[in-house]
Amino acid sequence: MRYLYISLMMSLLFLVQVSCRKEQDIEIPVEVSFSDPDSLLVRYQKVLDDNVNGWEFSWKSKEYGFYAGYVDLKTKLTADFLIDVFPQIRNLGYQFTIQDKKPCLTLKTGVFPAEMKGLFNLLDSSFSILTQKGDTLVLRGNRYGDEFMLVPNSSTQQQAYRQGGVQKTIETIQAIQKLPKYFKRIVYNGAAYDLQFNPTLRKLYINYGLVDRFKFFESNYAYTATGIRIQNRFTEDVNSFSTIEIEREENTDRLIARINGSNIPISNEGAPSAYDYTAATDFINHPFHQLNLNIGNNTTLAQPFSASFSGFTVAGVVDAYGVSQMNEYSYVMLLPRWLNEAYGTLRVFSGPSTIGSYGPAFYTQYSPDGGLVGFQQIGEFGETPAANKTHWDPTVTAFFEPRGFYVIRSGSASYDLVSVNQQEQKWIRFE
Repeated sequence: MRYLYISLMMSLLFLVQVSCRKEQDIEIPVEVSFSDPDSLLVRYQKVLDDNVNGWEFSWKSKEYGFYAGYVDLKTKLTADFLIDVFPQIRNLGYQFTIQDKKPCLTLKTGVFPAEMKGLFNLLDSSFSILTQKGDTLVLRGNRYGDEFMLVPNSSTQQQAYRQGGVQKTIETIQAIQKLPKYFKRIVYNGAAYDLQFNPTLRKLYINYGLVDRFKFFESNYAYTATGIRIQNRFTEDVNSFSTIEIEREENTDRLIARINGSNIPISNEGAPSAYDYTAATDFINHPFHQLNLNIGNNTTLAQPFSASFSGFTVAGVVDAYGVSQMNEYSYVMLLPRWLNEAYGTLRVFSGPSTIGSYGPAFYTQYSPDGGLVGFQQIGEFGETPAANKTHWDPTVTAFFEPRGFYVIRSGSASYDLVSVNQQEQKWIRFE
């Protein structure tokens, strides 16, 4: 009997403890883990309004390019706006809203003139404000998923935007392209970097790493009021940057790059600081295009070739020999092996399907280490039309440069042949 009584009391005690625990569990407060979108909208709007110097943006489309520019919310309805492909400040309406429970910024780009609408029809105009990282606001397009980032300007940057800084940067890059030697070099923290700009494609290429560990970097770039912003951050050892400020000193015309606050002279050199010794054979053995030639008897032959659209640049002068002025000219063709023979030829292509009947025949030669390429003339096809001789003859002479060429990768599908001879240095791009 005593045993039953003790057992009953223990059971009741256990039930009481369990009940207390359940009651305690129910009273534990649950923390809310999300923010109210209206509060976030007010907060982000204040952040944007409070910066009196405006904002520098980078705008990355998934398919239609990379851009930079300036936006300053002047009033509650209008802003000053500039995008680098149209480097003029324009008045732009904007609106803060809540969409899908997210704070959003909408740019009313539909008011832009016709020449701008073609681009903006491909880009987002409404952006969700995702987060703030330090002083940077991160936004994402609501239609296409464009990445839109806003970084506060300093008063100096704002002034540069308002005084035509983007156009000045474009002109400074053009000046760099006109330097008489091929290699444009900076030395940053002891490391040499050869910079190549392609303004047409808005691409920056960097060759670095000396010979034993040669490396190649490629990124889209956009113009800012003080330099360029690159889409893919460059990082190598201790060096890392996503912007390069560039200026030309008015009194001396010296070109200066500024990276992370360090002033770095841009030098113009005739030989590379870093070199890929496999580029020459890759270029010759893997042309970028091919034509199917009818060689008779219902037989076609695949003919590989690479194309140059502007011929030789000489001492910074593009198309120095004027090949683009020749009659019925489309581009210069480099055919490393003509009709599968051991020799090659240099021809003019006249669209849509005509290969010129004239041009030199050559053997390809390499330096002992395989790094340089040269061409030995062994004959001539046809006769150059009299109207084209002024342009074609010096092009052929330059092609048979006695000391040969460095072969420099200048893009994912292009190489530049750069004369080893630095006097009136010559280079030609094949793609």
